[in-house]
Amino acid sequence: MDVKSIDSFSDPDVQRCPYPLIEKMHQDAPVFLDPVTGFYVVVGFADIAHVNQRTDLFSNQTSIILGVGAETPEIKELYGTEGFPRMHTLVTNDPPSHTMYRAIVDKVFTTSFVRTLEPYFRDLADDLIDGFASKGAADLLRDYCNRLPVYVIADQLGAGREHWEDFKKWSDTVIEMINPKLSEEERLTLCKKHVEMQKFIENMRVVYSAKPQEGTLLSRLAHAEVDGRLLTPTEFNNIAEIMIVAGNETTASTFAHCFVELVRNPTLREKLEADHSLIPNFIEEMLRLHAPSPHFYREVLDDTELSGVPIPKGSIVMLSYLAGNYDPEKFPDPREIDLDRKPIRNHLGFGRGIHFCVGHQLARAELRIGIERLLDRLKDLRFDPEFPEPALAALFHIHTVDQLMVRFTPEDVRD
Repeated sequence: MDVKSIDSFSDPDVQRCPYPLIEKMHQDAPVFLDPVTGFYVVVGFADIAHVNQRTDLFSNQTSIILGVGAETPEIKELYGTEGFPRMHTLVTNDPPSHTMYRAIVDKVFTTSFVRTLEPYFRDLADDLIDGFASKGAADLLRDYCNRLPVYVIADQLGAGREHWEDFKKWSDTVIEMINPKLSEEERLTLCKKHVEMQKFIENMRVVYSAKPQEGTLLSRLAHAEVDGRLLTPTEFNNIAEIMIVAGNETTASTFAHCFVELVRNPTLREKLEADHSLIPNFIEEMLRLHAPSPHFYREVLDDTELSGVPIPKGSIVMLSYLAGNYDPEKFPDPREIDLDRKPIRNHLGFGRGIHFCVGHQLARAELRIGIERLLDRLKDLRFDPEFPEPALAALFHIHTVDQLMVRFTPEDVRD
């Protein structure tokens, strides 16, 4: 098959229903040249794992996610005078500097720290459910899937929860900036919104540098040391942004996919309600089926090939984690939910290699507890017939649903 004849992941219709394209790619072209973006798209699990291992050949320092090196003069001036220049630290970086920055955040996201947050996650989930449980209906995407992880971020910032919609807006802005089809005018508008976020983060850095606040992630980051020194304001801003955006967008998306599946599959829902020990494996399968960050990018540093397809030096490779999780050579019956799949965590939902998600323990704990509490309290969960059923949203860099309106048996107001 001519690799140039296949559809593009940048097509909104494909984003709303990527599965026919994914199946076609696995059958006919596990590596193909996207006709719109010009990226070489890689969908095979083994190829994706190989690219992640070969940091000497496939550089993570591209301009795709951060725009570093591809800014217009106006955008460069905006960040230089009003905000902070974007720089490669974690998600878009290579060794050895990636190793240095990763060591810092690994000290922030320790297992013991996440464990101390579990009672707080439980109380927060119950507080949010209290807000709609007696009504018998809810906008579950807005009032639970989005709010729970954004509230966690707000609390970890030491900011008021009443500003949660600002955090969500800023996160959406950062995600939207990754779209390669943006016009220069659209990108400049988004960058101006992004600078608002940068100014907020800098204010928090100044506050926490002067007065540490025990138990908050940004305070821990403000006092973390690299090579015997504190992070510079620019380093702090770029790392904090990753923690804020990745900390809510991916978790919110996975929550949404979990609840959509539980409404559509009442037999599975009853199984999880009866045995909460199955919830972690359910989460892993949903992370596999619906990788929240579907694609990541590498620049090819020398001529190479993947699955027999020549890829010249300087090309951009797009690793489709979403598609890789449907590789039938790695996952038998890939579209099926198999709670006994082994090894159940060996998917790409949290990435691979040195860029494996640093906040995976935090996300898994939020998801597990959030699902437990909602299953315990909302009975007869179903889609609200007055609204369309949820569908995949037409987004390039986030794999989520467009809405999630539900009904359930009203619960008495808790004391």
